[in-house]
Amino acid sequence: MTKKIVYIGLAVILLLPLVVFGQLTGPGGRGIDISNQSMVVIILTNIFDFLFYIISFLAALFLIYAAYVYLTAAGDAEKVTTAKNIILYAIIAIVIALIAWSLPKLIESILT
Repeated sequence: MTKKIVYIGLAVILLLPLVVFGQLTGPGGRGIDISNQSMVVIILTNIFDFLFYIISFLAALFLIYAAYVYLTAAGDAEKVTTAKNIILYAIIAIVIALIAWSLPKLIESILT
């Protein structure tokens, strides 16, 4: 039950920019005006910036939690391994966040 609530919460947080940007109207009065390339770039930049900040914040929290687990392991090999895995996954999340943050610039260079 708790996992379902967490997954639903993450889905709402990550899909929120799509809902907000879906309210923008184009010339026809429906949806996002994608005929203007700069509008697409602005929307993608905003979405990926939002994701970057969320993922970076969560990765920082997991790094702090991993440090806590590592410091309280008291020689328990299983807890040390768990802490190392959390650190590894947090670093992977930071790399993914950096890729998401730089992706709009790549898309902009392709579109222009």
